[in-house]
This record gives sequence, C-alpha cells and structure tokens, in this order.
Amino acid sequence: MKFIFMLLMFFLLPYSLLAQKEIDEDQGVYEYVLSPVKMSFSLAQKAIESVCAKANLKIISTAISQSPENCAYKSQVLILFDSTYASQLYNYNGNTAPFTMFDRLNLFEDENGLHVSIVNPDNLLRTVLMDDEKYMAFADAHKQKLRSIISSGLDGLVVHKQYGEVRDEGYIGRTMGVMAGGDFDTKIELLATKKNMTISKAVEAINNATQSHIGEWKIKARYQFIWADKNLAIMGLSSPSIESTSFEIVKEGSDDSREDFKCPGIAHAAAYPFQIVITASDSGVQIKMLEAMYRMKVFFEDAGMIAFAKNMTMPGSIQDEVEMIIKDALK
Repeated sequence: MKFIFMLLMFFLLPYSLLAQKEIDEDQGVYEYVLSPVKMSFSLAQKAIESVCAKANLKIISTAISQSPENCAYKSQVLILFDSTYASQLYNYNGNTAPFTMFDRLNLFEDENGLHVSIVNPDNLLRTVLMDDEKYMAFADAHKQKLRSIISSGLDGLVVHKQYGEVRDEGYIGRTMGVMAGGDFDTKIELLATKKNMTISKAVEAINNATQSHIGEWKIKARYQFIWADKNLAIMGLSSPSIESTSFEIVKEGSDDSREDFKCPGIAHAAAYPFQIVITASDSGVQIKMLEAMYRMKVFFEDAGMIAFAKNMTMPGSIQDEVEMIIKDALK
C-alpha cells in the first residue's frame, strides 16, 4: 500500500503544482490590503501619511476622487514614489516604466465601512513589462513590501482579496476583435515635440494650460513630478467628470458582492489620475501618453464588453482634449 501511495503521489504532484501555478497566474488589477479599517477617514489619512514618511515613500498626490452624483461615500487616491523601486523598474525598461513607477493607494468608503486597496503590481507590471517572467518576483516582492508598510500603521483586518479584471497574462487583447489591444510599448503615443524647451518649462506650460483650458471634460493637472536623475517628468491629469463617469460605467465590475452598493465604482478610483510623460530629446522635449482606450482596458476592463461598446467614444474624447491642452501649452 505504501508503494502504491508513493506511486500516486509521483504522478499527481506535477498536476498539483501546475494547478497552483495557474492560480498564482490569475491576478486582479486591484487588491485589498485592509478591509475594513477600524479608524475614521481622517485618522486613516494621517496614519497612511505617517507610515509612508517613516518608510521613505514620497507622497506625490493625495487627491479626493469625484464620487458619482448622489453618493455620500468618498475616496482618496494617494500616489506614492519609492525611489529604489522606481529606479529598478526604469532600468528594466526606461520606455514603459514612467507610466507605472508610482504606487496607487485607494482609501475609500462603502456600506461595509472604510477600506484600503492598491493597484496590484503583479498584474500591472506583467502588462507593462510585456510578460517578461524574470521580473515577476521583483513585482511581488514590491507588493508585499507595500502591503507591510500600509498594514503597520493602520488598525484594520488584513485581507488579500483581488478585484477588477482578473488576468492570467499581461497581454491585453482586443475587445470584440477591434478595441484597444496589444503590447504595452506599442500603445505609447508621441503627442508632441517642442524644440528649445526644457522639461521644467514644459511642465509649467502644460500646468498653466490645464488651469485655463475649458473643454468637454475640464481636465486639470493634479500633480507634477520632475525626476531630474532620469531627465523626465510625469504629470497626473484628471477631472471630476472623467472620474464620476468612469465609476458609473464600471459599477461593481467583477466583484458581484458590491452589486447593491450605492456607488460601487469608487473601488476603482486608483485608476486616476492618468499620466503624461515628458522626456528630453536632442533639441527639446517629447510629450507622450498611453493610448486612452488602451488605458481604460488596463484599469476598467471588468466593466464588460457592452459597457465598452456603449462608451467607446469617451477615451478618444479624453485624449483629444489632452492633445488640445498640449497644443495650447506649446504654441
């Protein structure tokens, strides 16, 4: 009998390991860290700021997201910069890294209380680094570090529940065969070039242009970050109408447990702000943006095909407005 048991284990073990590998490959875009948080919103805000300072995480932005109409629940998105992590990521791929080198933390409320979630590095980096498996341990180690920092300073129940689009690979295909699929690096678009301009002057000009620009979405600059060591800048852009509309479209997404909530979409708030990247060229600057429809797929694909089809003009109109802002800034 012992021989038979060992023989069965010999044949079954590879299948067991394979099943475990498949489970590990399924990654949601977002992941809860604490749910619920047993603190008030304001105290949780202060606690997050405190633990980030102790861990040398620079807080780039602390924007309050725009909840949908008639929703009393709120969300705050913190954009965090870990210089060691960002530098390593940049060394891996200097072209794609600027679009994902910030961590995104969402402190949000709902009928079940207060929660902290993050954009999941395991999911996002697999897309941004185009399924290069040698970086996956790096992504997961960073996620565990981030989770540990957050959990160390807040009173709440530690959870690992993932939500958003769950993917078993980084590659994002086309919706209905036509919408916004492909490798991440092919979706970075060069919006403009400007000769005889420095990065700091470009940031100033674009920031000023967003403050005076009046368009459909009323897009404004939420943050500006100049990374002098890498000769680049990142600007975060968003607007109340973009955020609230996105949250109304995605609703509960893949998380059916949120279906009856008043405004379930704010769990996806860490998708914003979106970025433009400014880099130095030989004689001036280049301004780049991730294709808007593709970015929507990255963060909101769990809204479903029907929702994407009904709102397929929204991403293009957002990108058109960004291009108008940049044109005004650089003229």
